Amino acid sequence: MLKTKCSQSISLNCLKYEDDAYTDLKKEFPDIGTKVFIDKVQYEVTSINVISKTVRIDNEEDTKVLSLKDFFDQTHYRLKKNFENKENRNEKN
Repeated sequence: MLKTKCSQSISLNCLKYEDDAYTDLKKEFPDIGTKVFIDKVQYEVTSINVISKTVRIDNEEDTKVLSLKDFFDQTHYRLKKNFENKENRNEKN
């Protein structure tokens, strides 16, 4: 019985660590449902993959899966939290 409780506790700790890690990684990504433009064509972020660092965007005629870097380069999208952090640094100077 003690062995089972111990292994359950370790499993829960691992799950908590994984959840925290994924939560931190997701901060680098746009939110699902975010609207972006590539070459004046509107897309919507429909999924993200933190392991492969990809973003899937869709519209009625097209689907693209972009690396996170390509997503930011092609859409010129900036994460609001990064923009706010930059503004706060500028205000302090």
